[in-house]
Amino acid sequence: MISLSDLAQFEKRYLSFEAASVAEMGDWISKQHAGIDVRPFEKVRAGTVARLSRATVDDVALVNYRYQLALQGEFSEDYDAYFLCFPIAGSSKRVSPNHGEIVQSPNHMLIYRRQAGTRSITSTDYVNMSLIMPAGLLEQRLQTLLGAPLVEPLLFSPLVDIRSGAGRTVASLVNYLLSQFNADPDPFSNALSNLSMKSYLSTVLLSSLRHNYSDALHSGSGVSAVPGTVKRAEEYMREVCAQAITIEDLAKVAGCSARSLHAAFRKFRGATPMAVLCDIRLEAAHDEMVRDMGTVTEIAGKYGFSNAGRFARQYAQKFGQKPSETLLMGARGPL
Repeated sequence: MISLSDLAQFEKRYLSFEAASVAEMGDWISKQHAGIDVRPFEKVRAGTVARLSRATVDDVALVNYRYQLALQGEFSEDYDAYFLCFPIAGSSKRVSPNHGEIVQSPNHMLIYRRQAGTRSITSTDYVNMSLIMPAGLLEQRLQTLLGAPLVEPLLFSPLVDIRSGAGRTVASLVNYLLSQFNADPDPFSNALSNLSMKSYLSTVLLSSLRHNYSDALHSGSGVSAVPGTVKRAEEYMREVCAQAITIEDLAKVAGCSARSLHAAFRKFRGATPMAVLCDIRLEAAHDEMVRDMGTVTEIAGKYGFSNAGRFARQYAQKFGQKPSETLLMGARGPL
């Protein structure tokens, strides 16, 4: 879990609003996110009702909500963004048009798209850290990864165990953002670092978390028909990407000639088979660094990257950061 000292530092630096009434709190949330009607579940005590701290990277936000009494809120309009909510204290329940009733336990991250009619019920002394990602940002990145337009809106599975691989990966990202904001009030002010961070966040969330396009994304099939030769070759690449693989090996597994396989990849993937293999190896190396499974040199060597400089350039181009930065985020552990 996030340390109390980190949380206190973030709240001190980025305190955006202290509400003395439930109405004031509802007004602030309505202005920042979407129209909401907030009602108390208990007698309102004198003093601060809620403290809200918020840091942003353009339209991406890291927000800490600290409520002093039990509340229910119902959104009256859509807010086209996904909320990834990490529990720190207290309990909560959401009633979503997409998922129905969702109860968030202390060990689960909640993901939902805020829509009109969504209800939120929180306990007394509820504290939550949320990463807010615009839906358009994630869906645009998803279309790029799939190489095809989306046929329906992106929809994540609403609960993720933060002790699981996917949960730990996303928790480490949020923890990294928190540390960066605590160290620097504007850590992504450079246009390139800003763009790289948002691209990296989107890619990791889409590749790590379960959603309605996960199968298409992880199979590399996109949403259009891809020949079996390409699918078989890619499946083999993922299974043995740490081993030496030749184009002849891939052609044999795919059941076609090397020339035919090369042409199929060019047509359906816009790249050669070996370029796709390199991409798969980069993803495997990234996954191991997020999970802190070795040094950069060890992991790069495992996946056939013998030139450290070239590996670092390819990695940074794909993920928007240096391998050492990913390893650092993984080493920080879960929230």
